[in-house]
Amino acid sequence: MAGGQLALSQAIESFGNLTVGTQSNQTVTLTNNTASTVNFRQPAVSGSRFKLSGIPRQ
Repeated sequence: MAGGQLALSQAIESFGNLTVGTQSNQTVTLTNNTASTVNFRQPAVSGSRFKLSGIPRQ
């Protein structure tokens, strides 16, 4: 895929200073800037304390 077709709303997310046991939610938006279809077959995040949501599982 050529560069510039997918864009993140922010390249880096900062959760700031959090107390152990609390949570902070951050939203990252991935935008397809072309007319081409983009398929995510196995979306994943690393780390057991992170959750991926908003992407339909097929």
